[in-house]
Amino acid sequence: MSYKIQIVALISTLILTQCNSSKNTEVSMTELMQTDLNFSEMSKNSGMKKAFLAYASEEGILLRPNRMPIEGKTEITAFFNEFSDEEFILTWEPYGGDISASGDIGFTYGIYTYEQDTIRSKGTYTSVWKKEDGGNWKFVLDTGNPGLGD
Repeated sequence: MSYKIQIVALISTLILTQCNSSKNTEVSMTELMQTDLNFSEMSKNSGMKKAFLAYASEEGILLRPNRMPIEGKTEITAFFNEFSDEEFILTWEPYGGDISASGDIGFTYGIYTYEQDTIRSKGTYTSVWKKEDGGNWKFVLDTGNPGLGD
């Protein structure tokens, strides 16, 4: 197992085992949900590429169907340079999530919508987030699953 997969497994374990409902954690969770909403809004208004590059951590990982993991901001940038996002709109709505007791690692999940011309499809997503030293949340892992229909 690669060290990055082990890191993701560790982060997931920390999130699930160290969750806390203290007031500070609730404030952080509200901030995290708002960050995810802002991320979606940027994707809608400025394009998916710009949004993903703005919210990805330097160590971010994208998991996409039929591809090896896309690891690191340089590779994420190269991935988005493969296509133009001007012909479609990708938005999402977080349904929930949780945050670690320390308030610096969390996850969100929800439903995404992809629209292009008359095509509209939906799927589920999850993002794992880490709060950076400056207080901004950046995703360290993002993945989605198509197939909810319209």
